[in-house]
This record gives sequence, C-alpha cells and structure tokens, in this order.
Amino acid sequence: MAYLDQKNKVILEYLFQDARYTTKELAKFAKITQPAAYTRLKRLENEKFILRYDAIINYQLMPFIKKSYLCNLNEEQTRKIREKKECVVLITNIGQYKHHLTCWFKNKTQQKKFERLLPRKREEFILGKVYTKNSSIFDLSIKNKKLAYKEKELKLTKEDVKFLKAFCEGGVKKTLKELSHETGLSIDVVYYRKKRLISNGYFTYFVAQPGFGIIHLDFSYIYIKTNKKTFPDISRMPLFAETNKGVLLGFFSKDINDFNSTIDKIYDYYRNDCHSSVLVTNKEHIILNRYPFEFLFSEKTKRN
Repeated sequence: MAYLDQKNKVILEYLFQDARYTTKELAKFAKITQPAAYTRLKRLENEKFILRYDAIINYQLMPFIKKSYLCNLNEEQTRKIREKKECVVLITNIGQYKHHLTCWFKNKTQQKKFERLLPRKREEFILGKVYTKNSSIFDLSIKNKKLAYKEKELKLTKEDVKFLKAFCEGGVKKTLKELSHETGLSIDVVYYRKKRLISNGYFTYFVAQPGFGIIHLDFSYIYIKTNKKTFPDISRMPLFAETNKGVLLGFFSKDINDFNSTIDKIYDYYRNDCHSSVLVTNKEHIILNRYPFEFLFSEKTKRN
C-alpha cells in the first residue's frame, strides 16, 4: 500500500489544487526524479487515494435551475433518484439529514415532477454563484495556481456538450486522442472545444478527487440561512455557494478538534445574522459530479 510520506503528500496536495500538473512538475515540487513521480502517482491512483480527475463546471454559465435538497430518503426513494438524470450529486451523510442532493432542471415542470419523489420534510434551496478556492489538505505551504479566464456565456453546440461530459467526468488528464475516442469527435475538434470552453470560464477548477476514507479527512457541509453572502477565510474550506436563502459551505477536517475549531469560526463569522443552520458530514458519494449535458440540452431549455 502507498504510504503517505511527505513526498506523496506534496504530490496529492498539488493535484488537489490543479489536476493538470504533469509528472515533470510534480517531480520538481516533491524534489524527486520524474520516473519516481510517475511511479508514486500510479500507486496513489491504483490504491484509490485519487478517484479520478474532474473538471468542475462553472454553475453560473449553465442555463438550468440549480437546486439542492437535504432530506432523509428511504431505500426505494434512493433507488429511483439514482436513475434520474436530473440528479448530478447524491451523497449520504452523518447528521440530521442522511442525504444531500444537487439537481439540474430544464424547467419548473421537470423540477416539480422530480420533487414528488422526495419526502415532505426537507431543506431546499436554489444555488446561486458557487465559489471554489484553493485549500490545503495536509497543511503544506504550496504555491497556488490561479485560473486565468474571462467568464462569457457561449451558445453551446452538440460538439461542446459531448466534450463537456467527457472532460468533466474524469477526463482532465486524458489525452486529446483518448477524449477523441470517447466523444467520437476529431482530435482537432476536441482541441478547439477544450481551449474555447476553458478560456471562456466554463470550469472553476480542475481537481484530483480524493479517496476521503483513505486520507482520513472528513468533508462536511453547513447550510446557513442568512442575509450575509460572504464567507470566512478558512484554510480547508474549498467550497462556498450563495443560495436564495443563505449560504452553503463545505470544509475538510482531520479530527474532532479541527472540526470544532472550524465550526466555531463559521458561527462566529455569521453570529449576527444566522437564522438557522443544518450541519452534515459526508459518509459516501453515490453520485459525484454526474453531468447529464446531453439530456439537459436535448431540447430547448427554459428556466420557467
């Protein structure tokens, strides 16, 4: 089994910051040879320290209703929802609500039909702008790489949609040839679509999805009903989302003391404007970053 020594931690830390780093760059960061970096990386992948390499989509540029739910599903409800393409994330939790769903809908009719599957007792909110920021997993001091782009909404073609699906669902480190084979598009078309979508801000960052259980870190969400739409500066908090009712924060913790310290900082930050909150810790990803672009773009999309 791969041991998380300091060099492996450096490799993982940089890939959690930006999955596009090459083995040559990783070797430089870890102060090892390129063949050694390649061997270490393959071992980390094979032993599921890294699950896959995802491009995280810019929610703001997607012309859909983006909605999240916190609820308790029974076995039959879970089975039905797993089959629904509208669901892009389904996570089981430890806490008040056992499930966290994020869904995309073409219109309100589709949304209401989906919600008939959910229990009446639930928290629900529409996602606004989703912010992501670099955060240290292992408390290492590393140089952050920032994405340089100008956000611009494009009229997406069928070729764009095919590329988005392949690239977002584990395709970041795949070659142009591999993406071409997966999408059925020519290498030239894949190259152009990739460059076009990145430069216009369709991805917020590129991440090596960590095997949470193996690296012994918990990931928790706290949903706060508040009018304050800013967020505290916490080192292991990579996710912040505005909602129609408040904010959703996601953070890592290495132990109970770390968890309690982060919660104290969050509540202190919102203490003058916190109407209520819900806190859950991830247990298992059932669906993670599933982007049903072909389904959602299959006909003219209307928000209402």
